[in-house]
Amino acid sequence: MEFCDFVPQAARSYILEMINGEVPKWDGLHRLADKAKTELDQLVARNQEKTSRGNRISKDELKEQKRVRSRYEQLLGDLEAVQRLGTDLQMEPAYKALKKRSNEDEPLRRFLHAAWGARIDFLRHREALDRATALSKEIAVDAEHLSAKIRDLFETFHDTPLELHSISELLRQTDSNELDGHNRGMWRIHRGLILGDPPSEPTASSPNQEDRKVEPSPPTVEELYRRDLRYAWGVAPDFTELLSKISEIMGEFVPRKHGYIGAGVSSREANEKTAYIRGLHKLLKDAHGFKIDLPIKQAMAAVTTVMLNNPDIEVTTDDVTKAIKYYEKKGVG
Repeated sequence: MEFCDFVPQAARSYILEMINGEVPKWDGLHRLADKAKTELDQLVARNQEKTSRGNRISKDELKEQKRVRSRYEQLLGDLEAVQRLGTDLQMEPAYKALKKRSNEDEPLRRFLHAAWGARIDFLRHREALDRATALSKEIAVDAEHLSAKIRDLFETFHDTPLELHSISELLRQTDSNELDGHNRGMWRIHRGLILGDPPSEPTASSPNQEDRKVEPSPPTVEELYRRDLRYAWGVAPDFTELLSKISEIMGEFVPRKHGYIGAGVSSREANEKTAYIRGLHKLLKDAHGFKIDLPIKQAMAAVTTVMLNNPDIEVTTDDVTKAIKYYEKKGVG
């Protein structure tokens, strides 16, 4: 690639490392994008072949194709963004401002790394946060509603399933189905230990074996422990109480994002420019130890314009100051 004349050598080295992977354990954006493209092409070809044979594509297969396509497009965007750090004329004020702070290579590399790292889809995280907030409220209401319904059933009809009264019995009848049942066997083996179930009866003696009177032995430590477990499960809260507690917990739960993502989604309304500036500020200050003074704010303004690459967005130093003022005072993010 052809760099602008003003790009420092340290920045050129960083950009080429990010693109070509000239650092340990890093394939480079170019190679990663090529791998994602190959994987996407294979998935598309497989699904097209299935449809040509009259077979339906499953939801999981479509979901996988969508996921890989999204990753490929993200990598392409990352690749283009890193290249702009060395080819966009609007980066000149950033490099000049950073030179005022330090002539060393490492702070420049850390600044560029933060600029690239802050380039994420903050809107997606905001939407996830809003969805989590709505779901939390729904769960709080639904859990208490279900608890009340079950208690109403108890008062109306006494011969109800034991599992509604006993958590231990509910666990005894429930299998572990996570990871496609990968841990189901292990859960079935250890479930009895957790619930305090007596060990399996020993095999009956042979009919020809002489009957002998066996004196009862005192209970072992394990037997006493199992008795304690069974007693504890017998006095444990029932299912309705657990539902009410879930309702209480979810009613108080406030979903939050942390770190630079939390900073980026801290504004009341979605704003691409504000989100990027706040995310970048968080990375520079907390992850890379920068003091956010005027030269850094000037560099932030220039790099935000370049990273967002939106003809309608041109960021000034004043924009940066206003964007970070809110949580500089209140510690948001």
